Amino acid sequence: SVLNWKFLGRNFRCIMPKLTDADIDTRNDLFNVGLMEQSYKFAKKKLEADPENTDLMSFFGQTAYEYEKTKNPIMKTHWIDRMDVLHDALEITHKCMEKDPEALQCQRYFVLLALKAAGQQFFNKEFTNIGIMYNYNRIINRGEALLKKKFYPDVGLALATLHGQVARKWYNPYRWIQRIVYGIPDENVLYQKAIDLHKEVMKHLPDNMENVVRLGQACLLKGEDADARKYFSKVRNEMIKREKSDDI
Repeated sequence: SVLNWKFLGRNFRCIMPKLTDADIDTRNDLFNVGLMEQSYKFAKKKLEADPENTDLMSFFGQTAYEYEKTKNPIMKTHWIDRMDVLHDALEITHKCMEKDPEALQCQRYFVLLALKAAGQQFFNKEFTNIGIMYNYNRIINRGEALLKKKFYPDVGLALATLHGQVARKWYNPYRWIQRIVYGIPDENVLYQKAIDLHKEVMKHLPDNMENVVRLGQACLLKGEDADARKYFSKVRNEMIKREKSDDI
């Protein structure tokens, strides 16, 4: 959305002084008018002109992450395109991390991109859980190491969602595979990890109702009904407030 990209632009101006306002505004303007592919190509061209610039690597990683969302999730040709986008961005952000281990923005988008790629590893949706399980430990280790340095709410929410996905029986009926082959914890441990991360995200983004809903769901599935009721009630009450505000 327009507001989302304006926020991202402000964010990048604060953390990446080597990027000019014109670069950020051009990328955002292209995206806001529906030229998503041109926005991605613009970021890629800027990086090609200065391939060792870690700021531009992060800039490209973020652009690729947002651009991938515009791909059609059904068409196989779009699946191929989105995997190309994800792999290119993963390669660039990984190079950035090797060049500068303290480039937290590169680490941030590497984790988010890796999560996307893991979920898209197979075109056949029946195999989605295999890609998630195969990459689970590597993604979690990277993500947790990053959050110890600096807590990014979007990364925290993504990792919490990953814990919850792997724990769900309907999502992963082959539970014995994840424990024996991939060394993934049992469902109670996974739900607790998800709950802890959702609570931490709520400290940073108290108005993010998507996070609160997922927190309530994780509590419900873990058997903590009282806590689940509390969080679902919070969402209900917040929705009522927003509806009244909209009417005014």
